[in-house]
Amino acid sequence: MLRRIDGMVDLPVPLHVQAAALGAALSVTIGGHKGTVGVPRLPSSGIPGPGEVAFLEAPVLGVRQLPELTLHGSPRGSWGCIGSSLGDTFVEKLRLRIPLGDAQGTIPDQMCALGRAFDAWYGVVRNRICSWTGQLRDRDLRREECRISATIRVGGKPSLYGSGVTTGQVLPMGERASTPSEMVAAFSCASAGYDLPLPHTLLMRARAELTLGDNRQAVIDACTAAEVSLGSAVKASLNAADVPEKTVEIS
Repeated sequence: MLRRIDGMVDLPVPLHVQAAALGAALSVTIGGHKGTVGVPRLPSSGIPGPGEVAFLEAPVLGVRQLPELTLHGSPRGSWGCIGSSLGDTFVEKLRLRIPLGDAQGTIPDQMCALGRAFDAWYGVVRNRICSWTGQLRDRDLRREECRISATIRVGGKPSLYGSGVTTGQVLPMGERASTPSEMVAAFSCASAGYDLPLPHTLLMRARAELTLGDNRQAVIDACTAAEVSLGSAVKASLNAADVPEKTVEIS
């Protein structure tokens, strides 16, 4: 029998999305388990006026709300915020409903495993969104670690469990927010384990390095991206022309 959780995830780096992406409930696959991710909702007051900022409201997944114990286990109280500029939104938390593992398993170990799986999943989400929008992919962060909080009953008594540690966040300003379709596509790619191809990853790194002032490394990565891309295209053309594999490898 599977143990299931309905918890919240504090993101190491906020999702920078358009207001139209708010309120979504999307099917995902994380760590081999199928589940649902809920995106926070637009404030009941709507998009704030010029010069104002409003806080997002909790996601809705069915009729059951998150326990107060889970909400109190988060290091930050806000689900995110939205400003008046084009309705750009920074989502700081997601709601996660997913199987945790066998009910006979050790909960702390299962939470840690889910945390690692979510980190990998969210890493692909960010790779995709940053590649499509041009948002800066901060390579200075040695590790992007989420924190999952969930209330689980053991012996009829509710207890709070968590995974990972979330440190300070950086809210990038002036970048294009991802569209709802880009967010959905990024979640789907992450669930399928479909990360960015190497040339796109290198190009994304080059953009980040250029922004951070590391011009030398930016040129190296950009040129390598072009080289890898051209090499793959040439190999694909030779294979399509039925050129022997040994000849292709020598080329």
